[in-house]
Amino acid sequence: MILFPPFHLKLEAVTENLGYGFILTPPKSGRYAHLYGSIDLLTLFTQIVGVSIVGCFLSFAFKDKAPFQYLDDLVRLPRQRVKKYTRNKSILTCNLPDSE
Repeated sequence: MILFPPFHLKLEAVTENLGYGFILTPPKSGRYAHLYGSIDLLTLFTQIVGVSIVGCFLSFAFKDKAPFQYLDDLVRLPRQRVKKYTRNKSILTCNLPDSE
């Protein structure tokens, strides 16, 4: 949205929509070949606000507990996995002291 903003050409009471274009090369008008368009700030601002609102809504809608929210999870989960493998007499052998 920022690199390709919407452009328009405003002549007195007439506004011509020029579409989207690269920010450094504004599009020319079809009727007035010698005039370049300017960035339509109202449309650009509306788009940015709309995408921000939808993004915030989606981030809250799909937010879960972080996998390692508590420091205890960092220590407890690997030890549980090692205990599981050593109980099953897996090839993996690792001796960790019990903290429980």
